[in-house]
Amino acid sequence: MKDFSLPNHQVFPARVFHKGVEFNYYLVYFYPPVEEEFVDFERSDFIRAHFGFFKEKLDINSLEDYKIAKDQIQLPYGIGFSKMVLKQDVINCDIFRFALLGLGIYISENLKTAIEAAGLTGMQITPIEAIKHYYVR
Repeated sequence: MKDFSLPNHQVFPARVFHKGVEFNYYLVYFYPPVEEEFVDFERSDFIRAHFGFFKEKLDINSLEDYKIAKDQIQLPYGIGFSKMVLKQDVINCDIFRFALLGLGIYISENLKTAIEAAGLTGMQITPIEAIKHYYVR
């Protein structure tokens, strides 16, 4: 990870026991989550969702539009996206996480290649194109 651009983070040692064998791992926590600076709101498509199911398209073209819509939508509904477009020219790190716009950790192609080459396990890497929609409340 030292060869990659990381956002603010903390590293914690973690001892894991599995079938009586101790393993020494590290937990990396990224803070604060990134939000609006990486999202192209004008090219992304947002929806009003009910437990992740599409209800209607929302007219959201900016972070301000998103915040207004989020304040107006009442449970059990939430905001999801049917297409999220990232501003690749603005992303300045190899790994980041979202909070408002969907949980998950996003990584660069370079970091993905390094993870696979090192044989690291314990994670599932899904191409961004395979993420159909995400529900957020």
